[in-house]
Amino acid sequence: FNGFMIALAGVLPHLCLEVYAGYAGKHLAVVTAQARSTAVLHDVLLAAGLLVTIAVIYQISRIAKQAVDNAVNELPAVEQSKRERPE
Repeated sequence: FNGFMIALAGVLPHLCLEVYAGYAGKHLAVVTAQARSTAVLHDVLLAAGLLVTIAVIYQISRIAKQAVDNAVNELPAVEQSKRERPE
């Protein structure tokens, strides 16, 4: 169960981005189908929110990649130290 919760925490930002993008796409489809204009502030905030969400996902991805790269680079040092001392 703990592993599932950790994995869920890792997938949750991407899931939020997908839901937000779906909402923004639906809103865009409704706006283009209607002849009248909608509130400009609402559209601007929707687009800004989508951009901020994408930026956050990008930053999280960079941090995660750096953590994985650090763990992979440390792996040979751990293996070497295990070989040097007998158990």
